[in-house]
Amino acid sequence: MFGRKVVTTGSEEGAAYGVALLAAVGGGAFKNVEEACTAAIRVVQQTPVNRPAKNYYDRAFPVYQRLYRSLKGDFKSIAALEG
Repeated sequence: MFGRKVVTTGSEEGAAYGVALLAAVGGGAFKNVEEACTAAIRVVQQTPVNRPAKNYYDRAFPVYQRLYRSLKGDFKSIAALEG
């Protein structure tokens, strides 16, 4: 729906792994972040763009934005009732 292919990597510790790669760059193990990622991150699955879904959401998003602006005050009122 956002027009980009989605990839899944082989790492289960995304944030910690990213920090470790940044530390490796800072420690001189890699020249830069791009080199570290190329060396260490493996794509295990790719999901291509679903063109019909993207086209639908491209048309629907402006409607959502208008609805949100119209209902913003109502959302606050509902939150106040719950609060």
